[in-house]
Amino acid sequence: MSGIYTTALVVCFSIIFVIVILIVAVTMILRGIRLSSRSSLGQIVNAIQQADDEQMMTPKTVSGAEPVYRQMIARDFPEFNLELAKSYISGALSEYFHAKATRNAGVLRDNCTAQYCDALQSQFNNEKLTNKQPENYTNIKVHRVVVSNYLRNGEEAQITFEAAVGYALNGRPSQHKYKVNYSYFLSYGARGENESLKCSNCGAPIESVGVKVCPYCNEVIEASVERTWKITDISMVI
Repeated sequence: MSGIYTTALVVCFSIIFVIVILIVAVTMILRGIRLSSRSSLGQIVNAIQQADDEQMMTPKTVSGAEPVYRQMIARDFPEFNLELAKSYISGALSEYFHAKATRNAGVLRDNCTAQYCDALQSQFNNEKLTNKQPENYTNIKVHRVVVSNYLRNGEEAQITFEAAVGYALNGRPSQHKYKVNYSYFLSYGARGENESLKCSNCGAPIESVGVKVCPYCNEVIEASVERTWKITDISMVI
């Protein structure tokens, strides 16, 4: 009988040993799966973060339709210097971010209409009332400015520019695309504009966009960009 009990005990201990080994093996496998899952999740999170960082360092793509609109602008305004206008837009964008940081729209009055500046200042004043913290823009760089649209009617023409802009917003690098509406006015006081275009020889008002010769005295009309074109809106697209 003792031999039978001994054999039974050996079998029992063997079974227990096998069960323990199986439990340990399963535990290690499950732990390995969890570690692998955590590692994979970490890799995914890191990849997303890296892609986001790269996006914030890469300038946005702007419209490629400029050649078409350039011809239309040249037809209506042969004296218009598009590259000079782009430099105004670039400078005005830098002033725009300064205005937002200081909440002072007055710095934009040389390049923007009074109406737009007043609306922007009203927005800044509302932000102050709600105790919203001002945004801090540093390392501002306008990468590229292009024409994305052009429209005209009897008293006003409007060029829409797109600009790829990079800056550090509250210390974090950012890349965005902005839209700037640049308008040509004839009517006195139109949308906040202070000067209408007049003939420098006889003083007669010019009543149609693109007129090159005064209909009253036949004098050639000369119009400077900074006098007759003003920014009417700046907004972020993406």
